[in-house]
Amino acid sequence: MSGTLLFSPVLLLSLLCVTALVNATPHHLRGVSPQDYSRYEESDRFVCGDGSEIARDAINDDYCDCEDGSDEPGTSACHNGVFYCANEMHTPQFIHSNNVNDGVCDCCDGTDEYDSGVECENTCYEAGRIAREEAERLRKMQEEGYVKKLTLIEQGTKIMQEKRNRVDVLNAEIEEASALCDRLEETRKSAETPEKEAKKSHDDSWKERVEEQLSRAVAWLFSLLDTNEDNIISPLEVKEHPLLSSTQSEEEEGEVEEGSETTDEEKEMDFDAFKDELFGDIHEKFCDHDAFVPTLKDSEKPPYDEATQQLIDAANEARDAYSKAEKVLRDLTTELNKINKQLEHDVGEDNVLAPFLDECLEYIDREYKYRLCFFDRVTQEPKSGGRKTKLGGWSGWGENYTSATFNNGEKCWNGPARSMEITIECGIENELKNVGEPNRCEYAATLATPAACAQPSSSSSSQGHDEL
Repeated sequence: MSGTLLFSPVLLLSLLCVTALVNATPHHLRGVSPQDYSRYEESDRFVCGDGSEIARDAINDDYCDCEDGSDEPGTSACHNGVFYCANEMHTPQFIHSNNVNDGVCDCCDGTDEYDSGVECENTCYEAGRIAREEAERLRKMQEEGYVKKLTLIEQGTKIMQEKRNRVDVLNAEIEEASALCDRLEETRKSAETPEKEAKKSHDDSWKERVEEQLSRAVAWLFSLLDTNEDNIISPLEVKEHPLLSSTQSEEEEGEVEEGSETTDEEKEMDFDAFKDELFGDIHEKFCDHDAFVPTLKDSEKPPYDEATQQLIDAANEARDAYSKAEKVLRDLTTELNKINKQLEHDVGEDNVLAPFLDECLEYIDREYKYRLCFFDRVTQEPKSGGRKTKLGGWSGWGENYTSATFNNGEKCWNGPARSMEITIECGIENELKNVGEPNRCEYAATLATPAACAQPSSSSSSQGHDEL
């Protein structure tokens, strides 16, 4: 129908609700929050913020009597006044009173435009729907998370008791393992003494044979070269032997004649000098000689005799036994030290954070894999492969366990040491998320965990009504 203004049922109901809200509020309480009602109704006199008094009928008379503007909460008379929006089905709010009746709907319930001629639609329900849905999601998450938190407390208490019990067991096992190590060490020492003597006897015998054979080889070669049998090897006797005549080139001979250092082959040598200075250099050149006397090589050393080998086997067995016992003792001690250190950590109220003692969390983005281990460290590793970077070592919890800090990581290039700050919030599962680097070398992340879920209040578990 042309010229006729049509209202939807919802819009009409909203306008009626705004009118009802405005008309239901007494004139002197317009723009006043419910918790302040008593101040505006106690007597016929109203006390301003500075202690001065005015008549109650001067409230909301569109004239600013109080310096703090408290006498005009429902008008725009005071520049510093505030107007209270009830905003039922949404969130109450305060606005500057100079926004009252300015032709703009600032309150979602429209009560700020009660005398401007503007018809404000009550949008509080729709505006609050998303907030209510989010609040309901958080409420359900908190309830479910708290149930899991109770399970974590039970697990944490059990974990801590098991660790304390394990400490008692380890102390007993370490005492026993230490005593065993002491006994096996004595056994090892007892076995190594005769082994050492037998091996020394074998080695000494071999060295004697090597020396005797060397003496025979030296004597043979000395005799072969000492053609005039004067017990002296002269340079001429060396050069005259066909196997040694080519040891020097004409160029080298010329250098010697010009005054360079004299070689061993160019000076006279008795038996001992020959053995020490020349024999080793020329002996192998005579290997094809019919009467060649070889020297003994290390590869020709005979194996240990049966009795010595038995002593070696017994010593090896004693060493192996001691080594295994020592490793057991070392592993037990390492485990004990680790558990004792864990028992010193702050694991939260009622041990709710104790499950994190042996648990690490991971987060993967497009480039990196992050691994966070509470009470230890957090690292960053390229997804494509490469070395891990330590972003920080465990520093401790923040106030009320709402955060955690990892400090003193690897230094950035020409920068500070890396660090990470963890914000902890309620969640149904343990989840590391939102990892980033808001500042250079300073990383941040969020941990969602049931351990952070508070016990729901009785009011939050009861369902309210959504009627207008």
